[in-house]
Amino acid sequence: MHKDFFYISFICLCLPLFGFSQITIEGQIELDSTWRKEIFLSEIPSLKDMYKCSNQLIIGSSVIDSAGNWSITIPSQREPKLVRLHVSKKTYPKASLIIGGKDENYGFLAIYKNSPIKYSSKKIGDKQFSNFSFANDSLNKRMRDIMAIEQKWNNLDGLTEKQDEKSTLRKVFINELLTVADTTSHILPAIYAAHISDFGFNKDQVYKSMARIRNRLGEHSYLDSYIIDKESNMLLKTLIIVIGFLVLLGLFYKAYVVYTFNLKKNRLNSLSVREREIFDLVKQGGSNKEIASKLNIEVSTVKRHINSIFSKLKIKSRVETNSYKRLIL
Repeated sequence: MHKDFFYISFICLCLPLFGFSQITIEGQIELDSTWRKEIFLSEIPSLKDMYKCSNQLIIGSSVIDSAGNWSITIPSQREPKLVRLHVSKKTYPKASLIIGGKDENYGFLAIYKNSPIKYSSKKIGDKQFSNFSFANDSLNKRMRDIMAIEQKWNNLDGLTEKQDEKSTLRKVFINELLTVADTTSHILPAIYAAHISDFGFNKDQVYKSMARIRNRLGEHSYLDSYIIDKESNMLLKTLIIVIGFLVLLGLFYKAYVVYTFNLKKNRLNSLSVREREIFDLVKQGGSNKEIASKLNIEVSTVKRHINSIFSKLKIKSRVETNSYKRLIL
């Protein structure tokens, strides 16, 4: 009996070492009768999938009791990750997000290793996840600080109607987030701050910030998509440049061929009738003597005409007459 107890205790102590530890997330939420009494937890494969919703991404769920309490247990994580909590209307599919408006139905939190998380959400107005907090969780508190910065700047259009002022405020917002990304000691908040600073026109800044995070805080799976995207963008840019160069080269070659054709045609048109006859016999390989005999003229006359032909066509030998073989006369 004592031996069995020893083995069981030893196995329980070793479970975390083999990756069998778990995270328990529990909380309380206020819901009216239009909502299902169930809450869902979805994984976030990358920060670019934060708003992707499907049944395949749901990794845990819990029934919400009459007092609004719920609890979800999932395997521990080797690195800090974001997960998304959401509830759904009774008339909607379970895996559905309502983004914006009074029925917004989701919230994000960070999880890591096997630290338990107490999640509380207080309904403000009609929004289910408008105000939530975490007990003794420095990682989620840091994430909330960054989300507060994001929320502060979400109403950028309401701050001013002038485009130049919006542009200035946008740059201030970007710099504020990138400063957070460069100074925070938590890798997940750092990555998230750099991620939400991406306005499209400043991607180089974002990629450089992600590279600094990697060098300063180490590897993270959320960083991989940026490296892949950067390599893909570089490959795409290189491909576009190569294709553009080939198109320009093709257009240049076509223009050169047309120009050369017209130039040679104009030169041929400058030949007299007799010079054209002699030129055709030269192309056929006739010697001066053979041409003189065929046209019943002196060899010296043939030579004089050939010199004139060479001068008008800008060529120096009989071999060069071959370039005119396929030209339509």
